[in-house]
Amino acid sequence: MLTVAGLSKLNNQTRFTASLRTLGIKSPGLVKLGSFLTPVYEIILGVLLIIGWFSIPISLLNVLTFALFLGVKIRLATKDPDADCGCFGQQKASIDVASLTTSGILVLLSLLNLLLATNDPFSPLIRLIAFVSYLAYVVFWLISLSNQRRLASIVRRSA
Repeated sequence: MLTVAGLSKLNNQTRFTASLRTLGIKSPGLVKLGSFLTPVYEIILGVLLIIGWFSIPISLLNVLTFALFLGVKIRLATKDPDADCGCFGQQKASIDVASLTTSGILVLLSLLNLLLATNDPFSPLIRLIAFVSYLAYVVFWLISLSNQRRLASIVRRSA
């Protein structure tokens, strides 16, 4: 999921840059740096999780990353619930109960991944399951992206 989210953010850096400004980052240099480094970090972290290199430290980074994302969402929810969090590279990702719940579940799943990373006998099986799940997620994400673009073109034609 991290890899796809990172690719989506790189694909639409203008929107993600605006999302970073919503967080209250005032320095244009920091916003520009963050709008590039955040997606690159997500892509690299996602690939390393799938490959399984340095599984324990990478899994710990994964937990910290999703905990940070949850913290950012909570901060935005208290500041401006209608703000676009830039989450998952979506066109518009507002903060609501479902969004906060999803982030909480991702923290728990990343904790489970860390727990499983410490249990070596199951690592190859877990990596295989993670890889198949990742492929399924990418396919569903591509279908969703295609449907969003098709819906947008229908709306433009009817307007």
